[in-house]
Amino acid sequence: MSRHGKMIRDAAVHHVIGLLATGLLFFSSNSLAIAQVTVNPMSLGPVKVVSGEPSYLDLGLGAFNIQEHGPSGAEAEAKIEFRYGQKLFYIGPAIGLLSTQNGAVFGYVGIYSDLKYYSFTVTPLAGVGGYHRGGGEDLGNTFQFRLSLTVSHELDNRSRLGVQFAHISNAGISDINPGDNELLVSYAIPISLP
Repeated sequence: MSRHGKMIRDAAVHHVIGLLATGLLFFSSNSLAIAQVTVNPMSLGPVKVVSGEPSYLDLGLGAFNIQEHGPSGAEAEAKIEFRYGQKLFYIGPAIGLLSTQNGAVFGYVGIYSDLKYYSFTVTPLAGVGGYHRGGGEDLGNTFQFRLSLTVSHELDNRSRLGVQFAHISNAGISDINPGDNELLVSYAIPISLP
């Protein structure tokens, strides 16, 4: 990589770190205001859009680049994600970090919601963040979007065991935009926070 390319990459990485830090500060400074808003579940027939759930620490293991494009092919992946349980208008903040076996790392902040159908929960999440390629797939640039959908079963202790499908893409803001798909098994642990 040229010196100019390294300078651009370093500036982008610093920008994404700043974005992540700003997101954390925003969500933590507004957590008291969010916690004070109590909203009853919104019913859509048997499906309920819920607010005021516990916060969750979601651990995931699976595969990155499951469509196996590019030279690196599919890679093992580990993910950790924190979702704050108190929501404003049924939408809550989330922050996450994932890493692949070839050293790719992606950190992100986002928003999510929970839709419940009896003991099953569907959790869509949309996030933005920074990607460091390491020895993994070239996704075009540092700035990426991540969309995920988790379907989980809530156990008696309120933990959730599920499957997550996710897609990472730069949405065409780079000349290279292969996008990558992920498939993970997730286990979400409830955490009591104010």
